Amino acid sequence: MDAARCNDMEGPAGLTGSQLVWPAHSLFARSNILSTVMLCNPDKPEYMAQEHWVYDLLRAHPTIEVRGDELVITKGTTEIHLLDSKIANPDRPLVDLRAP
Repeated sequence: MDAARCNDMEGPAGLTGSQLVWPAHSLFARSNILSTVMLCNPDKPEYMAQEHWVYDLLRAHPTIEVRGDELVITKGTTEIHLLDSKIANPDRPLVDLRAP
C-alpha cells in the first residue's frame, strides 16, 4: 500500500465543546498553521490532493469524539476513525530462537 502522507502540518488547536478549532488563536505565533510544502511523489498528484482534503477538513471545525479505542473526526457525512498504533499493531511476543 502506498502512503499518501508526505508533508507535516501543525499548529495550535482547541476544542469548543466537541468541535475542533484549528488553528486556535495563539499569542505566540503570527501565522497559526505551519506546514512543509514538498511535492514528495510527482507521479502521484492524488497524494497532494489527499493532503489538501485533510487540511480543509481539519479547518472546517469538525467534531471530535472518542468511541472505544478510536478517535473519530466527523464533518457532515465524512468520518475518519483513528486508532492508536499500539492498539492497531501491538508488540508481538518474543520467539526463543535458541536451538533446542
